Amino acid sequence: MHRGQEYPHAVGVGLYASKITGIKPEGKAQGTAKGTKTTPTHAIIDLDYAFAKRDSGEDEDETETLFSERLEPLIQFLQLEPRSLKWEDTTDDEPIDPLSVPKLQVRSLVWAIDRERLPGLTSAMVTTIGTVNSAAVESPTLGVTFSAGTLLYEPPALDREWGMKANPFWPQVKRPQPRSWTGAFRCAYQPNGWNKWPKVVGAAIVWTEFTDMHDDGAPLKVYPEADFSQLMTDIFTAV
Repeated sequence: MHRGQEYPHAVGVGLYASKITGIKPEGKAQGTAKGTKTTPTHAIIDLDYAFAKRDSGEDEDETETLFSERLEPLIQFLQLEPRSLKWEDTTDDEPIDPLSVPKLQVRSLVWAIDRERLPGLTSAMVTTIGTVNSAAVESPTLGVTFSAGTLLYEPPALDREWGMKANPFWPQVKRPQPRSWTGAFRCAYQPNGWNKWPKVVGAAIVWTEFTDMHDDGAPLKVYPEADFSQLMTDIFTAV
């Protein structure tokens, strides 16, 4: 035992021996010509433990950024159905060639979230990839509520580093120390809904779902729906 040794029953919490408060030798008593003599074989050491003060290099009153939100531009190009289109200057009803059909430009946004000091990687961060929100989702800081079916959760970028941490009471002693996770999360926003597609009706373009011709006309969910509530809790819950 020595000053600066990490508390053995709670490794990793930053608790270290700060002061030796007492040493009591223990041993075996032996009889001699002059009486009884105790030969020390071990000692009981009393230690005080203390948490190491984290030196962040910043003003303690300064607010630490836990997460940030932003809206980024997104542009999609969707193919229109050629069978309902023809050239204006033609008199026949011959449909337009599919290669000549223009693509509809859909302008929307990406809801991007950068999160620092994530407690860990959760199941929802992985299993929700590629799904759309089954219920409305509210942004904590942007003041925006996204309607059901309008957010598509993309694969996140997750990062965790390891470093060598010095013992604050024994700087020569270093050990590997895992750091918390950081994550970059993205949800693509489609105001018309990710399971609706553009269709030419007369002189207008309407957004509608596909249906399965072999399943009693049930709506086809190209992107499966999922509950985003656990995902949002995992991202925005403080450490």
